[in-house]
Amino acid sequence: MDRYILPYGGLPAGPPDRGPAEPSPAPPAIGPSGVPGIPSSFGPGHGGGKGPSDYLRALRRRFWLMLLVAGVLGASGTILVLRLPPVYRASAQIEIVPPQVDTILAGLIGDEEINLTPVTAEQYESNRLADLRNRQIVESVLRSPRLGPPMRSDGDPAEELIARLKTNRVGLSTHYDVHLEGNDPHQVARILDLWLEEYEALARKEVEDHVLDSKDAAEANLKTLERELDEFDRQIIDAMAAEPNLSPDGENYQIRYLESLGQMKLRKQDSIDQLHHQIWISRMFPKERTPSFAAQEREIAELMERRRELNLRIGEIARISRNPGDPALNRYRQMLRELDWQIQSLQEESLAAQTPTADPALSYFPQYVELLSGQLSEIEEQEALAYGKIRQMAPAHSRFNTLLKERERTAAAKADLRDKIDQFDVLARTQNSPVKVVQRPIAPTKPVSPNYTILLALVTFASLGSGAGLVVLLEHLDHSVRGPEQLTTGLTLPLLGVVPRMKRTARLQRGGHLWTAGAPLSAEADAYRNLRASLVGLAGPEGRPAVTLLVTSAKAGEGKSTTALNLAATCARSGERTLLLEVDLRRPSLRPVFDEEEHDLGLVDVLRGEMPWQRTVLRTDLPNLDFLPAGDPSGVPIEILGALEMKQLVAAVSGHYDRVILDGPAILGLADCRMLGRVVDSALLVVRAGANDLRPVLRARAMLEQSRAPIIGVVFNGLCEDVNNWSCVASYLDPDADRVSSALSDRPRRAAGALASAN
Repeated sequence: MDRYILPYGGLPAGPPDRGPAEPSPAPPAIGPSGVPGIPSSFGPGHGGGKGPSDYLRALRRRFWLMLLVAGVLGASGTILVLRLPPVYRASAQIEIVPPQVDTILAGLIGDEEINLTPVTAEQYESNRLADLRNRQIVESVLRSPRLGPPMRSDGDPAEELIARLKTNRVGLSTHYDVHLEGNDPHQVARILDLWLEEYEALARKEVEDHVLDSKDAAEANLKTLERELDEFDRQIIDAMAAEPNLSPDGENYQIRYLESLGQMKLRKQDSIDQLHHQIWISRMFPKERTPSFAAQEREIAELMERRRELNLRIGEIARISRNPGDPALNRYRQMLRELDWQIQSLQEESLAAQTPTADPALSYFPQYVELLSGQLSEIEEQEALAYGKIRQMAPAHSRFNTLLKERERTAAAKADLRDKIDQFDVLARTQNSPVKVVQRPIAPTKPVSPNYTILLALVTFASLGSGAGLVVLLEHLDHSVRGPEQLTTGLTLPLLGVVPRMKRTARLQRGGHLWTAGAPLSAEADAYRNLRASLVGLAGPEGRPAVTLLVTSAKAGEGKSTTALNLAATCARSGERTLLLEVDLRRPSLRPVFDEEEHDLGLVDVLRGEMPWQRTVLRTDLPNLDFLPAGDPSGVPIEILGALEMKQLVAAVSGHYDRVILDGPAILGLADCRMLGRVVDSALLVVRAGANDLRPVLRARAMLEQSRAPIIGVVFNGLCEDVNNWSCVASYLDPDADRVSSALSDRPRRAAGALASAN
């Protein structure tokens, strides 16, 4: 390319006459909503915290990472799930019925070692279910030759089988479902079948042993009763030997003797009374008797009859009570004495009224009465002796009767116990087994677990959740600036433009940089048009139009060179004479965009004074756009950017161009931009989305402000989230946009060729 200044509108290359320009107020900053005048502090993300929308954008941005993590975890989980062995469940049903025990026999036995107390059905069933998990039963099943190959187990097989056994009650019945799980369907069914057989046999044996123990205890108690009977018999015999008057049936012979004496006494007394009566009759009726005497005789006869009945009654009571001091007996004796007094009174009255004729038999009656009275006195003496002996034998007699009663009670208990034992034998022979296997187990055909469908679904959800969780965690730990709102809130600088992330296509790539001039109808090109529109009318520190613009960033790699390049191209396409000045001497990169030939002339040669700046300017294929490369910076100190020559150069080119854009180096840790900031009218800070957090940007701003560089705003570069809310260009694009864009991009080249041929 030719190195000369392309005049604007045919004017000479000297500095044009510029009248005083009216300072125009800076345009209002574009807030997060995209509407001028709205403060950025009202945008989303205000306050530095992250909301749900930020995490949703992170999920959309890192959707590939979420799928990658979900794929790895899902594949691993799927392999683990598919390697899980199937689990089969063998089922059976048993019935538990408590055995019936004779409660009367249990009370008669009374042995503490034999528990015949009936338990409730719930207690018995609970105990039987606990016995089902008896380790001895399980070990017996495992040792059984019918089991076949031994069970594979990493630990104790008996404990594993007990842990796998499950029981549940069927409704409110006495039936229980028994389940056993395992990996081999035939083996688990065989184990459960053997298990229930052993369990049923053990339950039957326990009942039989319990019955035998109960019977043995009853027989022992029966023998105890027999020994007690023998002891009572011995004591009774000894008591009868010590007291001859005691009979085996518990009677006292002295009492019988006393009863016979009482009867003899009554007979003697009757005989005496009859003699007295005969004497009285003989005396009263020697001759013919009067009617009144006959009435008295009849009354006396009635009283004598009553006296005879009382004597009989007294004898009967004495024989029954066997107690001489019985109250009833004393009362009848009192009545007898009163009756005797009445009889005697009647007899005396009859004698007084009439003296009988002497009878020869009357001389014998007194002698006979005297004889009977003597016998009656002897009987009374014998009664007194008998009473004495009875009182003396009373304690021994009482003890003897107690022994007889105890023996009678023991004999009755022995007979009752013998009957109960016979009944218990019948009950034991008819007793059913307390455990009955209602349904035998069969080999299952389908596994009950694992449910591969559910597990795979859970693995899928867990994998996706883990991937999403990782993305959310990374987003939570990521404090980089990813949205324009965060930038404007933290910097309090106007947001002059938002550039979406550009894809490197053949049309948009040129010289290693993204070149929006190749696609003028793209969203990226419109983003730089918006940036250029924000710069229109901006004034410098002294109120003059801002011609020179330094484009820089906090760190390298944030797109400052691309921003400077495309902003210069946009300004040139709008009709402004634009110079793109490459002042990044540390890493210049813009020469391949415009100059494919290897020429080393550039800014360095101008600052050294070896070449006028007009000879180093390159004319580009884009009208109104010139480029001043950096040249060969080798051996040149960086301090040259702060020399007077640099200030003079900037002043010179600002007089020949409408817009001078300087592609500067990064700010942090470098003094380049701080020196350049003093010679330009304004500075533009470029921040790439997700490159850094807000702290480096704040430090870069502070460094520029310390150097008194007029920062007019910030450009957010590489936006990849929420792009549709910042640009509506996509709604205006159509399938023919590439064809139209190609035609528009070819038109300036043809115009430039016509102008060159005219010159």
